[in-house]
Amino acid sequence: MKQFLLILFKTHKDKVYYVFCSYTAMLTFTSVAIIKHGAPVGRSIILGIAMTVIVGVAKEFYDLYIKKSKFSIGDLVADAIGIIIAFLIVGV
Repeated sequence: MKQFLLILFKTHKDKVYYVFCSYTAMLTFTSVAIIKHGAPVGRSIILGIAMTVIVGVAKEFYDLYIKKSKFSIGDLVADAIGIIIAFLIVGV
């Protein structure tokens, strides 16, 4: 398993960062909604997912129109994996 993770990190370092960032964003948005605003956990999770998806898609449009690079579906998939990991932690 350790070797698999090392190979994954070496070959897809960018995607690992996307997973980590979307995981962190999901947990942050959900935690802020629960702690600061007293929202119910279910609604907070939905808010966390929605905000993280918006940030991920907005970043891809930024890449496409501002940086003049490509819109990456792979980056969005990595974002989705990060959201799923965070959901499994918060939702359970």
